[in-house]
Amino acid sequence: MHDLQPCRCVVLAGTQQSPELKIALDREQQKSRKLEVSMKNLDREMKRSDELLYQMIPKPVADRLRSGEAAINTCEVFANVTVMFSDVVGFAEICQNITPMGVVDLLNHMYTRFDELIELHRVYKHVIT
Repeated sequence: MHDLQPCRCVVLAGTQQSPELKIALDREQQKSRKLEVSMKNLDREMKRSDELLYQMIPKPVADRLRSGEAAINTCEVFANVTVMFSDVVGFAEICQNITPMGVVDLLNHMYTRFDELIELHRVYKHVIT
């Protein structure tokens, strides 16, 4: 019986560690889930940041700046340019007949479509207000 006593201690120690290991594993799994959520949030914010950046400067220029190219080297010269001014004919009358959110939706739809066409044709856009 005396020879089996160390064996019992090992078994007892093993059963005592099991709940502690489970708690540690649970904590690590919680950390992992939080990290996954944080990474998804980071990806979403990076996409949003990219969208805002591409509204201010052309995508190729932004990409070149991100790659470490000097800002002066991103400057381009164009032999010909076209300037487009937009106006919504009857805008005041339209605003009288729809809700404020309707005005926002109308303008958002219209300028989103402009942006899609600009991107499709790889045109540089600069907004003057």
